[in-house]
Amino acid sequence: MFYTLPEWVQMVTQIATTITAIMVARYAYLQYLKTPIQKPEQKPESIPEPILEKSKTILGAKLVVFQTSKQKTTLIVDDTGLTCLLEDPNLKNSGIQWTINPDEANEILKNNQIDVNVGYKPNTGTFDIGRRKNWLYSKKLFGSELAFLESLKNMVGNAAQYSPNYTG
Repeated sequence: MFYTLPEWVQMVTQIATTITAIMVARYAYLQYLKTPIQKPEQKPESIPEPILEKSKTILGAKLVVFQTSKQKTTLIVDDTGLTCLLEDPNLKNSGIQWTINPDEANEILKNNQIDVNVGYKPNTGTFDIGRRKNWLYSKKLFGSELAFLESLKNMVGNAAQYSPNYTG
C-alpha cells in the first residue's frame, strides 16, 4: 500500500500533535503535583536591630501557616506587631520577611483587608494581609478556609492591641 505525499504529511502531523499533547499534559500534571515553595520577598523589609533582637524571644502568639518538609512560614505577634518568618535552609532570603506594626494592623482590621484564597491546589492556598499578598498556607493545618481566616484575624487583632489607636 502506497501513500501519497499529502497523506504522509497528514500522518506525520497527527503523530507530532499527539506527542506534543502528551508531553504538555505530563508537564502540567507534574506541576500540579509539585510541592509548592514560598518565594521570599525580593528584598526583605529593613528591620531595625532592636526588633530583630526582640524577635528572638517571642512574647506573644505564634501561628504556623505553611509547612512542607523543606519550608515553614510562621506569623508571630509581639509588641512590635505581626511578623512573618520564613524558614528555609536553601534560601538566602530566609528569615523575617515583613512586619506589620500595630497601627497598620489596626487599619487592616478596620478596613477588613484580610483575605484567604483556597485556590485549586489540593494542599495549599494563599492569603493576603494588607499589602502583603499571595502568601502560601497549608490547608492541612486548618480545618477550613473560615477557620484559617478567623486565625489570621485573631493574629492581626492581637498585633493591633499594641496600637494606641486600637478600637477593639
